[in-house]
Amino acid sequence: MVRKLRSRIDRLHKLRGKMQVATKEKGDTHKSLTANQKEEVARKTGYKCHICGKRLISANHRRQYDHIRAKSTGGHDGMRNYLLACHICNKLRGAKLSEEVQLLLALGELARRAILEKTELGDVIAETAVKRHAIKGWLERSFPSYPKLKP
Repeated sequence: MVRKLRSRIDRLHKLRGKMQVATKEKGDTHKSLTANQKEEVARKTGYKCHICGKRLISANHRRQYDHIRAKSTGGHDGMRNYLLACHICNKLRGAKLSEEVQLLLALGELARRAILEKTELGDVIAETAVKRHAIKGWLERSFPSYPKLKP
């Protein structure tokens, strides 16, 4: 089963790479949204990040207009292909395919349980995670009363 999982992850990675190369060869360029279109996308998601649910009422909240299907993998610039996202979620999601995001969520849930259950694997994951810039920053923002985490 481990080989099957590794193989599937590898195939997804290669598929995304092929799609990105094909899109580059087509020479598609990104078209900026107008102010009205940005407002329409924000209303569509209730002014919340479609991934984490964070309220993004004003543009000061670092709103990003996320392609549901990334341009780099063949997505388009039509209004139906946009949702509102916070900058952190949009950066972490990147251009991953839907199946890759689902796999990441499943693996993340496995990691969360291992950390909660204080297993040896959970300890390794937690120790590794707090060294990662994005996770360290999230912890410091989410728990400001905690002392700054050291790598």
